[in-house]
Amino acid sequence: LINWNQPVILCEGVFDAIAIKRNAIPILGKSLSQKLIKKIISSNTKDIYVALDLDARNKALKISQQFLNYGKRVFLVDLTDKDPSDMGFKNFTELVQSAQELDLGSLMMHKLDI
Repeated sequence: LINWNQPVILCEGVFDAIAIKRNAIPILGKSLSQKLIKKIISSNTKDIYVALDLDARNKALKISQQFLNYGKRVFLVDLTDKDPSDMGFKNFTELVQSAQELDLGSLMMHKLDI
């Protein structure tokens, strides 16, 4: 049920995807399958929002770098101490709208913050 012509949001779990409502893909943990990576890379999707929990920040940065290397626009959603399912649709949408686009420089800055 993903519209591959629109931005996608990568999140951790099914309940997060339900709360996000729009083009959310639960990765069911903190890793992406090779099949999903290939599908996203080959799709018309230009923008990818990575919305993993704070405890998965390293993994979120690794995923972000992977898609940046393939020329996708990547946005890191800055989740606070709550999951998307805990914060609700409205609050999560505000975070998505304020997410900053990553480039290799800002990605390195985030890596240094960890």
